[in-house]
Amino acid sequence: MDVPGQIIVFGLSHHVAPIEVRERVALPESELPVILHQFHRQPNIQEVVILTTCNRTEIYAVATESHLQRQQLFQFLQTIRPEVRGEEEALFYFYEGMTAIQHLFKVAAGMDSMIVGEPQILGQVKEAFTLAQEAGTTATILNKLFLYAIAAGKRVRAETALGKGAISVASAAVELSQKIFRDLSQRKAMIIGAGETGTLVAQHLKEKHIGQLFIVNRTLERAKKLASGLGVQAIPWQELDTFLKDMDIIVGTTSAPAPILTREKHAPILEQHAGIPRLLIDIAVPRDFEESFKELPNIILQDIDDLQAIVEHNLQRRRQELPVAMQIVVEEANKFMAWRNSLQVKPTIVALQARLQALRQAELERFRHRVSEAEFAHLERITQNLINKILHLPLVKLREYSNNGSGINLMRIDVIKEIFGLEDESDEA
Repeated sequence: MDVPGQIIVFGLSHHVAPIEVRERVALPESELPVILHQFHRQPNIQEVVILTTCNRTEIYAVATESHLQRQQLFQFLQTIRPEVRGEEEALFYFYEGMTAIQHLFKVAAGMDSMIVGEPQILGQVKEAFTLAQEAGTTATILNKLFLYAIAAGKRVRAETALGKGAISVASAAVELSQKIFRDLSQRKAMIIGAGETGTLVAQHLKEKHIGQLFIVNRTLERAKKLASGLGVQAIPWQELDTFLKDMDIIVGTTSAPAPILTREKHAPILEQHAGIPRLLIDIAVPRDFEESFKELPNIILQDIDDLQAIVEHNLQRRRQELPVAMQIVVEEANKFMAWRNSLQVKPTIVALQARLQALRQAELERFRHRVSEAEFAHLERITQNLINKILHLPLVKLREYSNNGSGINLMRIDVIKEIFGLEDESDEA
């Protein structure tokens, strides 16, 4: 019988390695099919999946002689990434068995991410698994492992608040808008500035089905480029005040040295809103809106510090979900291990049944010509019932041992194989 492989993970992440090291180790997706095959051909490597993102590079494998794999994998990594230095080996982690399994499940659930609960990692795990399948470097064990990992990630997102709440200033701005106005489809919003932050806020507002969205920027072409990509309207800078009076939500995201909206000039415009509150969200540094807007009735002004407080509150709430998420990870990891252990015990069960049936048939054949057909059929029923009774407790125990695949239970399986002389049969199975 082939030596059963151990599940291992070898890699590094933002937890242990600075960005310059992660950059040197990163494996471009275009190169992965070739690299997967190279890893797969390494001694004692039976299956392999490579997960590579901006924050981690990890090699998941099924390997024999797993205790030898850390140094072997690092040395091989250096052959494809010569810029990785020998002293950087200390930054890599190496897990095996249940520790490796739970690590993958935590990664898939977003529990190990730089921002706890971020959703992109589950898709990245799926993509890494699919790529390895297409490259032909996975088989029974990793195929099942990654399916369980993806299921664990989905369960954590569905059954906990680990992925709930805004975790960026841009998403916090939109979360705040929803809290105040509830149905954004009936509201108009203006974003002042078409840079990275303005783009993110605009994208989030579109995802939340904002009624109307307007982009205003000092450079009209830049505003038009962002607006056309989202299917919204760009406004010339000189028309900002004209449109301002109709907006429910106004978001400042520029890098202007002085406020864009001042109380003296713009308060009379903003107060023309029939008692409906206006939300001013100032993400700019320096600030785009004068702080004194907070003193005006029906105007809600929130600056970047207010939004950072929302983000930190949401992150803290996510961290509080980690123990519940960990329970799900443990449950799913135990399910996988029960399945994995069943692979080890199934050949033994089949071999034990075959051995006793063979003995039964051999004994029956000795009497076939001494009894009538009716008597022989009766003997067959009696002996089959006897075999069933003899097998009942051993089979119950074997399945029990497989569900709890501790070292001592795996030894008990080996004892049963030895007692009944099943080594050859289970090896062949």
